[in-house]
Amino acid sequence: MKVREADLRADRQVLIDLLRENLPQHGGAAHFDWLYLQNPAGEAKAWLAEDPASGDAIGVAAAFPRRMYVRGELVSCWNLGDFAIRKRHRSLGPAVALQRACLREVTEGRVAFAYDHPASNMMAIYRRLGIEATGNVVRFAKPLRLDDRIKAPAVVKPVANGVAAIGTLLLRTLDMGRARAASASRVSTGERVDERFDELDRRTCREARVRGSRDADYLKWRYLKSPNQRFEVLTVTQDETLTGYVVFYQSGNNGVIADLLADGRQGVDALVAGAVELARQRDLRTLSIPLLEGSSLARRVGEWGFRAREKAVFVVTTAKPGRWDGVVTRAGDWHVTDGDRDV
Repeated sequence: MKVREADLRADRQVLIDLLRENLPQHGGAAHFDWLYLQNPAGEAKAWLAEDPASGDAIGVAAAFPRRMYVRGELVSCWNLGDFAIRKRHRSLGPAVALQRACLREVTEGRVAFAYDHPASNMMAIYRRLGIEATGNVVRFAKPLRLDDRIKAPAVVKPVANGVAAIGTLLLRTLDMGRARAASASRVSTGERVDERFDELDRRTCREARVRGSRDADYLKWRYLKSPNQRFEVLTVTQDETLTGYVVFYQSGNNGVIADLLADGRQGVDALVAGAVELARQRDLRTLSIPLLEGSSLARRVGEWGFRAREKAVFVVTTAKPGRWDGVVTRAGDWHVTDGDRDV
């Protein structure tokens, strides 16, 4: 097997075909152009594994540039994704060779570090490369209604419905109490992303030890121009100053917070209150937010009644030894939301 760096334009159709064949969620040509060519942090890199006899592409791995604040310093790193091997070639050897080639610039210190939200079967590949999981991304979920959670025989269904209604009212009352602390802030819905978001991004760059830059260009590309999903932006202001935002989307009867950034605890409370109220207005069953286990934001949403559900691994890779080894490898130091994933 031969591994080479792909030419995003000359190999465009090969890459699209390979990704669509092996990653059903991949959105085709429009998705490829948006993700690989239009990222404001720079064009992606991709590697192709090829059968030396036929020259056919049998696997792909990709890295997407990401600007990241590390202790307030703006650093360029990689967000890894779109790893796929054709079925008949799916064995550990080719997969390890492909991922090793993808990570070479990181392990040799030419790229500061890389992070990944790998599928569970990818961990065998990482372990063969001597890389262990850094932490877990957990989906934290908050129930908004109880009527579909209380199961009862038909004979006592009216009683169960009454209990569910009282429970739902109690949940709303508790949330109203939590929201009072944020009463000085104003939450509004809109899709205008402008220079105010740049200023907020800079002002909060030390809120976490490691956090992806969320300037206006990135937010517009990642959310408002996404070809795959419709997102809504809720903003919170205080004295006409933008102090935070939530990016929200709806999946069936459930709401998801894809991103959240706020200047201080009161801003977080105001945003969560706004997202909860929006989900309730739409009669949604739950509101979820995927976050790194042990992070400060995970602890904060726990106070709002969000509870841990399923987990998925999170991996950070650096050169060892190197400048960033030990600096970016504690999951609890990261601010990671759903919007930091490859898509």
